[in-house]
Amino acid sequence: MPYIHRTTYDIIHIPHPAKLEDIPDWMALLREVKDFFPGLDEADYERQLAARIADEEAWVCRFEGRIPAALLYSKGRKELDFLAVHPDFRNKGLAAKLVETVAAQFPVGTPLSVVTYREGDPAGAGARAFYRALGFVPGENLEMFGYPCQKLTVTVSDGPLGR
Repeated sequence: MPYIHRTTYDIIHIPHPAKLEDIPDWMALLREVKDFFPGLDEADYERQLAARIADEEAWVCRFEGRIPAALLYSKGRKELDFLAVHPDFRNKGLAAKLVETVAAQFPVGTPLSVVTYREGDPAGAGARAFYRALGFVPGENLEMFGYPCQKLTVTVSDGPLGR
């Protein structure tokens, strides 16, 4: 079998189930992006993260001892709860790879949702464009942590999202 050269770019695109030892690096990532998550209580989040890791509801990309991207989801609610990519690693496909990895945990035909900023909120333009590119469509408006949000949903397909 021929040797396949893997670039650094390839390696960080391999999502891994999060481990308890990832919590400090995950929290460092969270601190980089927490302004994009209104109402997020860091101490409460950290307490819940260990339980979600134990429930296998957390995925990360790793690079040189850091976590440049992480995703937390709920199997029961079929919902993405937290998706973050460090600013130095954005627009490299990490977020899409994490979402596709989570989508693959569900049977074809399962609706998978995420709550993000409402249409027209400048803070959410990038997030909404990202989710739209993956095939998520707008759903109900709601309020979370005192902030106007909207649920977006995609149906898990037999293949990559958004194609």
